[in-house]
Parts: sequence; C-alpha cells; structure tokens
Amino acid sequence: MATNGSDLSPNGEIAESYIRRGSLKDMLMVPRDASRPKSPGVAKMSTFQKKKIDYMFDTLYGPTDGDTVSREDFWKLLKTASTIRDWTPMNPGFREFQLRIASIWAGLIKGTLVYKAEGNLLVMEIKREEWNHYWGDFAEAAHLAGQTWPECSKDGRVDYQCLKDFTDFMFNMMDVNGDGSLDKKEYIKCLAAFGIPENDSEDCYERILLILNRDKTDPSQCQLDEPTFDKLWFEFLTSNDEREAGNYLLGPSPVYS
Repeated sequence: MATNGSDLSPNGEIAESYIRRGSLKDMLMVPRDASRPKSPGVAKMSTFQKKKIDYMFDTLYGPTDGDTVSREDFWKLLKTASTIRDWTPMNPGFREFQLRIASIWAGLIKGTLVYKAEGNLLVMEIKREEWNHYWGDFAEAAHLAGQTWPECSKDGRVDYQCLKDFTDFMFNMMDVNGDGSLDKKEYIKCLAAFGIPENDSEDCYERILLILNRDKTDPSQCQLDEPTFDKLWFEFLTSNDEREAGNYLLGPSPVYS
C-alpha cells in the first residue's frame, strides 16, 4: 500500500508497517490465560487517579464513540502535532513524528492485549476498560519501583517502554521553538489544540510554576525543561496527591472537580 505526502491516516504505509513487520506476531505470542488479568488494574487506582486517566483518554484521543480509541482516534495526535508545529506533510519533523506515533500505537496495542477478552485479540483498538486496567497496573508497578518509571508491570507481562517514548513525543510536540523548555505561550498553544480554553491553560501553567517554585531557592531558575516535564508527566499518571504540580500538566483535570 502506497502513501502520498499528505497521508495523515493510520491506514498509510508508515503506520501499517509497524503492524506487518512482526509487531502483530509478537502481540499474539501471549499465553492463553494472559488475555484475562488476574486482578483488575482499575481497582489499584484511587477515584482521583482514575479521573485523571479518563481525562487523558478523552482529552488527548477524543474517541469517536466515547469508550474506544481506534487507530484513527490515536492518529489524531499527528494532526494535532502538525497544527501546533505548523508543519506540512513535507516537513522532516512531520515524518519523524509519523514514525514515532506508529511505534507508540503499536506499543500500546501490545501492552493492552493482556486485558482483552478471549476472542478480541485481533481487535486493533483500546477500550476504556482495558485502558484503565493498563494504567492501574502501571501505577502499581511505579509504586513498587519506588515511584520511578517502571520497565514493566508487576507480573512482567506488559512492557512500558512506549510510555517513555510517548512522554518524549509530548514534550517535543509542545517545545515549538526547540529551546528545550516550555514557556507559557507554547503551553497555551498546545493545550488550545486539544480544546482547552486559554484562561484555563494560563491558570494551570501558573499553578505548575507556583508549586515548583516552592522547592527552589531561586524561583527565577524554575522552568519546564524536559527533565521537569518527565517528572510532571509521571505525577499526572501516578500521583494521588492533589497538591502536586503534575496534576495540572494537561489543563484543568479532575483537580478542579
């Protein structure tokens, strides 16, 4: 299947190649009983944590039917990134993001495979229930790892490398001028592309800096560089403390509710 220069869809050659080049085969090499989780991951999250995970599901991917992310839904991220970065399909950065999106999607599909009911192993989509199980197990693994990025789930069935790749993707998408730090203008522009009102984004950005500044001897040195962004993203995914800055990273999340 050929793809032309304007192909943004997941049906293009770039996306399909990640499934064809052994990825699907690897996905299906799972023990028969692995399709059913031994303990529901969602039960390992607090109500606050689950609200954040649902918020991310809805805000970043905007699933068409509300409860299932398809390839088409996930690939909206590429269109959003192109809008934020003012890229055309001919831009080298667009090509790089296209490859990264395809790789991340393949990783998420493989990771959520263990939560699918028998008979649904070939379905290339992620249901909200599977999504919540996935992140519940991630939160548990992070806790066992001493609140650091875990390499895999507690039982070793799910690899989390694609999550670090996704964090890098999100930072690079938001760092429009490429200076290695997110300023308020970049932050607001990015969240606006996901439908977050400017006044909410500005408030969240200021709240993040205010919280981060509490731990700085020189508040003027506080900035949202990539290591700080990684820390904030991890807090958003795992923290049960509503006072932490990471809760505001994607805008007015359930912290406000």
